[in-house]
Amino acid sequence: MQLPTFVYAIIQSFESHSNPNIAAQQQAYMRDRFLFLGLKSPLRKNLQKPVFQQNRSMDIADLPQIVPSFWQLDAREYQYTAMEWAASFKNNYRKEDIYWMEKCICQKSWWDSVDFIATNLVGNYFRLYPEQILPYAQKWIDSNHLWLQRTALLFPLKYKNELDTKLLQYVIESCISHQDFFIRKAIGWILREYSKTNAVWVKTFVDQHPKLSPLSKKEALKWLQKKGI
Repeated sequence: MQLPTFVYAIIQSFESHSNPNIAAQQQAYMRDRFLFLGLKSPLRKNLQKPVFQQNRSMDIADLPQIVPSFWQLDAREYQYTAMEWAASFKNNYRKEDIYWMEKCICQKSWWDSVDFIATNLVGNYFRLYPEQILPYAQKWIDSNHLWLQRTALLFPLKYKNELDTKLLQYVIESCISHQDFFIRKAIGWILREYSKTNAVWVKTFVDQHPKLSPLSKKEALKWLQKKGI
């Protein structure tokens, strides 16, 4: 497998600092879904920082090659690094970058990667290309793909006053009877986060949607109840 020089530099740095004991703990926490090198987040970020700095000449055009290259590697730390590197281009995504983002959502999928991609990559992408929001939200909701649906729910998590409540209502109502924990949790999470911006809308929405699962409702109202609102 031919990998870009940038990726090999990360591999060399990470493997030289691997820790099997920590790796075992990390793998257990992630239900043994992925292999780990045993790099805790602060160390990993310190290791990748000089490699990022040495490759400043790389630009947005390299993302479609570099990010999937990291996704081919077994250790989960490589996907974390790829996502963080991709996030550094958040103000410069090209319209076609949604294609590799979507692929990464669907490959080696779990909450740790999907939630980062949804809120930090896709969320910023849609700020640049708002005309893409509705077509992709509809596509993902209709896909019956758990992680695409979760992305449709969570991408505006950081939008605050920019959040489109009509779209939010549409995606939640489309998933309101979903039986999966990750979808129900996501519904509650996006509502809870938006309640910090618009408490009245969230309270009204919850009251008007008795079909919300107990988990979604509990999560949605958690911040409001804590604040006594």
